[in-house]
Amino acid sequence: MIEQPGVAVPRPGFDLHASKVSSQRPRVLHWYKTQNIVASWDGSSTWAVENTSNTISGTAEPLDSLKSFVQFAEARDNLYWCAKDGVWKITNVVDTTAEQAGMHEATSGLFSIATVGAVAIPNNTVRAWRWCFTKRDANGLVVRSAPSPWQSYENTTGGTIDMNWIIALPNYVAAGDQIELYASQTVPSGDTPSDMMYLSKRYTVTSGDVTAGYATVKDARTDADLGAELYTNPTREGLLKANGRPPACGAVTRWSDCMWFGRTVGPWTSAIEIVSVTGSTSTDGLEGLQRLSLSGTATNGNPTLTGFASTTSVVVGQLVTDNGSPGSTGGTIPVGATVLGKTATTVTLSANATASGAVTARFHDVITVDGQAYYASGTTSSSSGLTYPTFGVYSGDPERTARELAFVISLTSSTVFGYAIEDPYSPTDVYGNATKGTLVVRSVALDDSQWAVTSTRDGALSYEVNASGGVLVSRDDRKNAVFYSKPGEPEHVPEINYITIGDEAEPIVAFAPLRAAMLVFKRDGVFRITGSPPDGWRVDLLEPTVRALRAECVAVMGSEAYVWAGDGMYVVDESGARNISDGAISQTLKPLAERAYVAALTTPWVATWSARGLVLIAAPTAFGTGAPSQVFCYSTHSRAWTRWTCSAYCAREAPSLGSMRIARGGSYWEIRASRNQYGSFVQADRSYTPSAWTYDASGPTVTLTPAQRGDWVPAACHWVQATIGGTIYYRRVTEAQLSGSDYVLTLETAFPVGAQSSLRALEGFEAVVEWQALTPGTPATTGLWSEVQGLFDWSTPLVAGGSVPSSARVEVGASANGTTAAETVTWTGAYEQTPTLIARVGTPRDVARSAHFYPHVSTCDLLIPWRLVGVAAVFEPVSQRTNR
Repeated sequence: MIEQPGVAVPRPGFDLHASKVSSQRPRVLHWYKTQNIVASWDGSSTWAVENTSNTISGTAEPLDSLKSFVQFAEARDNLYWCAKDGVWKITNVVDTTAEQAGMHEATSGLFSIATVGAVAIPNNTVRAWRWCFTKRDANGLVVRSAPSPWQSYENTTGGTIDMNWIIALPNYVAAGDQIELYASQTVPSGDTPSDMMYLSKRYTVTSGDVTAGYATVKDARTDADLGAELYTNPTREGLLKANGRPPACGAVTRWSDCMWFGRTVGPWTSAIEIVSVTGSTSTDGLEGLQRLSLSGTATNGNPTLTGFASTTSVVVGQLVTDNGSPGSTGGTIPVGATVLGKTATTVTLSANATASGAVTARFHDVITVDGQAYYASGTTSSSSGLTYPTFGVYSGDPERTARELAFVISLTSSTVFGYAIEDPYSPTDVYGNATKGTLVVRSVALDDSQWAVTSTRDGALSYEVNASGGVLVSRDDRKNAVFYSKPGEPEHVPEINYITIGDEAEPIVAFAPLRAAMLVFKRDGVFRITGSPPDGWRVDLLEPTVRALRAECVAVMGSEAYVWAGDGMYVVDESGARNISDGAISQTLKPLAERAYVAALTTPWVATWSARGLVLIAAPTAFGTGAPSQVFCYSTHSRAWTRWTCSAYCAREAPSLGSMRIARGGSYWEIRASRNQYGSFVQADRSYTPSAWTYDASGPTVTLTPAQRGDWVPAACHWVQATIGGTIYYRRVTEAQLSGSDYVLTLETAFPVGAQSSLRALEGFEAVVEWQALTPGTPATTGLWSEVQGLFDWSTPLVAGGSVPSSARVEVGASANGTTAAETVTWTGAYEQTPTLIARVGTPRDVARSAHFYPHVSTCDLLIPWRLVGVAAVFEPVSQRTNR
C-alpha cells in the first residue's frame, strides 16, 4: 500500500519487494532457477528476454502477434519459448545468448578412400552409413539430430579400404559438439546393405572444422567392432521417428512428459529429382546435366565464339570457361561469362573474349538455389566462401551427383541446406515424392522468406511446379496443428508427431495443461487432449462456444483453467466450462472484450495466484498501447469479485514462494504473503509532478496540455495535491475528458488561493467488491433478503498536520440482475468524527423476490485507510415472508 506519495509499504502480513523491469510491455515469468525472468515487447517487432543482470540476445517476435504473445515452458531444467523463427531456450540465469532448440536433419557428405593400414571394408563388398550431430547443453540434456540420408559405397579397388566421410557442418554445430558415424554390416558386391546401423566413430568437432565448414570422419571399424545401434534402426524407433527440430509456433507448453507446440510453421522445402546426368561426355544430348567441352575459335574483343562442330547441347545461361576451373583468371574467356545465345556453330557470350585463336570452351550447367549459383564441374568444392561453388557431375549417376550438389549447398549457403536421397528405405511420406537421386533443399531459418530454384537444363530435373511454372518451394503452415515431442526429450520432434484439431482455418491460441488432460483453446472452441505418450492421444471437442480472446487470457490453477472469452470469464476443467462472471462484472467485461482482442494495442491478461485462491483479469478501458488500466479479481474461495482502476502490464505467481508479481511500467512488485492476515487497503499509487502547470483558483475546471502533464495520464479518481503555507490540500478529479491532445479536468472543489505552485498529481483508483450471484436453496435456509450492511473502520489522517478531503465516500448496494444497483446508500461525513461506519441499505421487494442477489461495496478516496470488516445480508423472518 502507499501511505504517502512515492512510498510503498507492505500490508500487514505481506512483504513487498520492488525490482526494475522493462519499460516496454513486460511479462513476468516464474522460472524456478531464477524466479526473475521478464519478457518485454514493444508491440511491433522488438522483444527481449531479460533477467536481473542482462538482456538475452537471439530472440525474435511472436509468430502471429495479432493472436499470440510469446509463450514459455520449462523442461529438463531449461526455459523454452516460442517465436516466429522457432523455439529458443536458455539453460541458466547467467545466459546472455539464447540457443535455438533442436537440430535440423544431418546433411549429405562426400567420401574419400583410405588404403594405408585399412581394415574396415574388404574388397568386393558394400557398406552403408548414416551420421548424426549431437550436443550436450549446460543442464546435461543431449540433443541429437535426425540422421543423414543412407549412403553406400561398393569397394572394387582390389584391396581392403577404410572410408573417410567429409561432412558439411550445419550452422548449429559448434566446437565440442560431436558427430556420431554409424555403419552397416558389409555385404557382397551387388547386394544392398541393411538399414541396421551401428556406431563406428564418435568424433568431436574442432574449431578448425567449424572454420572450414566441414569435418572429416573416418570409418576404420570391422563388422565385428561396430558398436551401439542407431536410434532410428528398424528394431528401435524407426526412421519415421527421427528427431526433427521443434517447429516455429505460436503456443508451447509441457504436459504428460512431452513438449507441445501449437499453431506451427515448418521450413521452406523443395524436392528436386536429378533424373539424368551425362557428365562431360555428351555432345548432342539435351536432357542430361553436364559440363560440356567443345573446340572453337575466339576473336579478341568479340563476344562470339565460332567454329563449333555442334552446339546442340549448349543452352542459354550456362557458365563458360576455357580452363575448366570456374572462377579462375587468365583465360581467353573472361571470368563470369555466360551464354547469351547460339547458332548451329556459334555461341554468343555475355562478355568479349580477351584473346584470339583456338579455344576449348567448357559449358557448365547452372542450378541456382536461393540466389546462389552452383556450377556443374568435374569435382566438388571442398572449401567454403567460394565465388563459384561447383559440384561434381557423374555420368549416369544421378544419386552421387545429387549428393555432391547437396554437400556444396550445405557448405556454402547460410540460408539453406541440402541432403540427397539415395536410400532404398526412405519413407516417401516424410520426404514428399523423394526417390533415389532426389535433392531435398530446406531453409535454415524457420522465418525465412520463400526462395526460388532455377536450372539451365530443366530436362535433367524433375520437380513439382508452382502456378508460375517455377520449382515448387513450399512449407507446412498449420494453424490447427499440435506437434509433440518424444517423452522426456523436449527438443526431439518427429515430423509425424502431430495432431490436427478443429477447423484448419482457426488458429490455436493457447494450451492449458491440467492433471489428466490438456486443454487446447482455439477460435472454434475448447478441445481436450487425453491419453498417454508416446502416441496414445485422443482429441475431443469440449466446449464449442468458449473462445479465448488471446493467449494471455488463459491461466491455470490446479486442475482448472481460467479463460476470458468474448461473453465473460469462464472456468474450464476436464469435464466442461462454466461462466463465473454472471452479473455486473460480466456486463462490465463484455464491452472490453473487443479491445482485448486487438493484440497490437493494449495487452490484456489473466493470471492466477493459487496460494491465495485468486484469479486476476486485466482489461483496457480504452484503445491504446499502454498497460491495461483496470483489474478484476475473483476469489475462488468466496466467489467474490473485486475491481479497481490501476495500470498493470502483467502478473505472475512464483509458486515456490507463494508470491505474486505485478509489473507496472518500469518496475514490478512482488507481494509475498507470510500469513493469512489482511490490513488496511489504501487507494493511492504513483505520484507525478506536472510541468509548468499554473492553476486557476477561480474554479474547479482546468485544461492541461501534454507538456504540462508530462507522464501523467489523468483519470477520474485521481487526485491533485497542493501545498499552501505548509498545509497540504487534496482535490479529487471527478472527471477527465480528452480534448484533442489536452485533458480537461474537473476537480470536486477549487483549491484555496495560493495553490498556483507546488502542484502534484497522484494516481488513485476505484475499488469495488461484488459477490457472485446466489441461487435459491443454497443454503436451503436462504430466504428473501431485506437488508445489506457494510461495516468499515477508519483511522487517523495519514499526513500529520495536513488537511485531507473534507468527506469520505463509500457506497453499499445490491441488485437483482447484476447490471445496476437497485438501491445504494452513500455515506458522507468527516471521517475524523466517525471512526466506525455502518452503512445499511434496505432491499426493495422486487430485489428480495429475485433468485439472484448481488451485494457490492464501492469506495474512491485517497489517503483514507479503511478496512472492510464485513458485509452481511439480513433475511426476513419466515413469518414475514409467509405473510407477504
